[in-house]
This record gives sequence, C-alpha cells and structure tokens, in this order.
Amino acid sequence: TGHHLMQQLVNGSNTLQDLISTNIHPSLTDRMYKLLFRSVKTGDPQMALWSAPCRRALSGRWMENIKDPNITRISERLVSVLRSMESRANDGGWRAVHDNDNRQNRKQKQKQLTIPVNTLFDTPSSGLLSYPSFLGPCRPITYPNLNVWYDVCDQANVDCSHVYMYRNPYEIIKSTSIKRHLNQDALDGIHVYITLLYVLYGQLSQHGSKTLACINFFDANTKTPKLDELLFDFGNNSFEHYLESVFHAPAPFDWSKREDIVPKEYDLYMKSMIQIHDQVV
Repeated sequence: TGHHLMQQLVNGSNTLQDLISTNIHPSLTDRMYKLLFRSVKTGDPQMALWSAPCRRALSGRWMENIKDPNITRISERLVSVLRSMESRANDGGWRAVHDNDNRQNRKQKQKQLTIPVNTLFDTPSSGLLSYPSFLGPCRPITYPNLNVWYDVCDQANVDCSHVYMYRNPYEIIKSTSIKRHLNQDALDGIHVYITLLYVLYGQLSQHGSKTLACINFFDANTKTPKLDELLFDFGNNSFEHYLESVFHAPAPFDWSKREDIVPKEYDLYMKSMIQIHDQVV
C-alpha cells in the first residue's frame, strides 16, 4: 500500500531532477520498468520478469498464443540497465563527495542517488505494482518477487533496498473489498491478503538487511521515518512540510464499526490475517 503517495513524494523532491540531469530518467527508468512488468494492453507480458509467470492470464482471460519467456535473457538485459544507471550516475558526479567535518582528514564517501523502482511514474506497460497487482484470474499471484530482484541487483553489483508500507488490516479490507470492489467480498479479500502476507513475511525475512523503513502513513500515532534522510533529497525544503501538503491522514479507525467491514462470522479468518500482518510488521 502507499505507492501513490510515494510517487508524489518522489515528484516533489530534488531526486527526480537529479535523475533527469544524469540522463537516467526517463530513458533508463522506462527500460527498467518494462523489463520488470508488462501488461497485455501493451503486449509481450512474457518479456518482463514479474509478469512472465502470468503471461497467459493477465488480460483477464486465458490466452494460448503467448510466447514462452526467456528469463535468462530478460535478467541479463535488466542487469545491463542497472549497470548503465550506475555509470550515468557516476558520470554525473554522484560517485563521491568530500566530508568536510574534518578539514585535515577529508575522506571521500559515496553520495548515493536514489532510483525509485516501483514509485517513480506510471507507464502504459507497468503501472505501480503491489501485493497483489491489477485484476484478472492471475491477480493473487501477481506481485514483485524480491528474490529475483535482489539476484539481479547482485549480478549488477548495485545497492538495492526496499521500504515496507502497511496499514490496519481492517482498513485494507474496507478499501479493497467495500470501496473499490477489487475482491468478490470481504472473505475473498481476507484470504488473498493472508496468502500474500505470508509471501511478504518470507521475502522480508530473507532480505531483512535490505529493509530501509517500515511505514504506516495512515496511523497518526505512528512516527514517520524521515524519508529525506533515507531516500529522497528535498534540499532546503522540509520533508515534513511537503508531506503535510500532499497527504492528510484519515480519521482514526472506528473499531466499533469493524463488523460493518468484516462480518462477525468471518472472525476466524480475520484473526489469521491480523496475526500474520503483525508478524510481518
């Protein structure tokens, strides 16, 4: 959850201009997106790592005339794109800056340029991926595979990491099953999210050292990490001030109305979702 908000934060930071000035965006970022996920609307879903497994069902119906993917070739192309990004960042002066804290012993250190993978912009082919992504019969298993992603990052010898964004499980069901009808009903949604929370638990446990932050923007009582220190450059502007201008946290969840979202007879499944949600967080 929250990738639309992250997209706004990227667009309001200096990071986007840095990506443009180094000729990384949009040429290389678009290539990266298309090698990670492609929808049937723009063709060739088998040509991207995260869409290839569901290439025959992403259109909402089963399709037989889809070519089989060459995962090895796709990953090699993605490795090449990531290496090109690093090269252009280095050429743009992002390799090293001086630490002026000690004028007598100035040490060079890496000044990293953050390249958002899933929140930079919507493309006709990719969109913003989530757990799960989009609609159709393959929806429950259409999600980013972090194991595959970090393997590609290792091959390219670049630093990759992730931020986990979450919200109250009841709010998830309310948003996806009641407001937007992405699931057939609450029980259908609960079961899908239990399954994907177990996927997330496995992925985040395996790659725990890559976690930069765990964020719930929707809880006013939760302290938000300073993303300007973790990810994006806001220059002399205040990250907190910009966040307030683009995001207003909703009213606290009304627990007295939780049965309007999840009927009491579904409590056993909802308890299971809450348990694995808490384990992931």
